[in-house]
Amino acid sequence: MTERFQAWWRLRSVREQRLLLVMAGLFLVVFLWIGIIGPIADARAGAWSRHEEAVATLGRVRADAAALRAIARRPAAPLDAPLATVVSNAASAAGFASAGVSAQGTARVTVSIASARPGALFPLIADLERRGILVERIAVRANADQTLGADMTLIGRGIR
Repeated sequence: MTERFQAWWRLRSVREQRLLLVMAGLFLVVFLWIGIIGPIADARAGAWSRHEEAVATLGRVRADAAALRAIARRPAAPLDAPLATVVSNAASAAGFASAGVSAQGTARVTVSIASARPGALFPLIADLERRGILVERIAVRANADQTLGADMTLIGRGIR
């Protein structure tokens, strides 16, 4: 095959040989750019973007962790009633009269809400957290009618 190529090459004039060499060089440059340099540059830019996003997320997580540590250090205000009663009253005030609240000792309650609008459920949780009642576990599921169902375990901070 190389003999056939060499014979073909010798049949070309010097001008044609130079043009073919320039064409091959340009093809090699384009191939390297499209096939190697471009994808590597895109991957590098994507990696920088993901790194910047990860650094920003890390900063937010560290700030949130510091805020949670500050909340944990702050003494909890004593509740004016048993934990189950406080949670039941807060749920009723938020419009969840049918919420199932059952005490699991003096410092823990489980709450089951079959149907809630997100705009009402999460402010209830935030209100309870302001009172020193923290979410230990929560499972939220979407219902078929644009509402949420929630099962929560809440603990009273500072209650023994």
